[in-house]
Amino acid sequence: VATGDDDDASAPDASAPNADDEAVNDDRCFDCGASCAADRWVSMNHGTIICLTCAGTHRGLGVAVSFVRSEKLDGLTDDERSVLARSGNAAFAAFLAEHGLPRAAWLSLEPVGLRYFTPAADLYRRRLAGDEAATLQHVDPPAELVRRLSAASIRSSSAAPPKWTPDKAVDGCQLCKRRFSTFFRRHHCRACGRCVCDSCSPRPCWRDGARTCKLCSPPPARVIPGLMPGP
Repeated sequence: VATGDDDDASAPDASAPNADDEAVNDDRCFDCGASCAADRWVSMNHGTIICLTCAGTHRGLGVAVSFVRSEKLDGLTDDERSVLARSGNAAFAAFLAEHGLPRAAWLSLEPVGLRYFTPAADLYRRRLAGDEAATLQHVDPPAELVRRLSAASIRSSSAAPPKWTPDKAVDGCQLCKRRFSTFFRRHHCRACGRCVCDSCSPRPCWRDGARTCKLCSPPPARVIPGLMPGP
């Protein structure tokens, strides 16, 4: 998901609005939307609130990706509360949307664990940890994690058949939301079946000559205007 019009923000903005889903708040799990106000768990690497069930998934990602704490059972240190205050569910959702991963696309990525290996989520973690110069870069999920979650990696040829979006079901690109027209044509990603525009499925994203979108097959960082490849 190496996309986005502006990658120059120095840190996640906790006040940024989330236009994709007004229900995103700190009383609901960021990953599944379940109400968890009475038993909030926190992914410290993202400063987000999740439920007990999704906390189990996060524990399997490793502490470098998601260090999980329970507000009720563990309590939070002052530093941990500061991280949560600087982030929050709405801020994370807004950041993802600004970097090519709107809320609907995030929720469509299954299994949940692999969402956190998208370039946008990886960039947010590094920015929240204080790396203000961090830029988008490609991230490969660990092979063992992929096997454990019973899912293919984004480059696997054995991925489940895509759920094809009929042309008449949408009037705009499912990633950037721009409306289709006679001169702004629609295409389909052969990996996920989404109806996308040419800008959201550029040739560097294609796999073996088949059109795939930038969400399923992120382009190299060097093709992003204004960005340099990561170290």
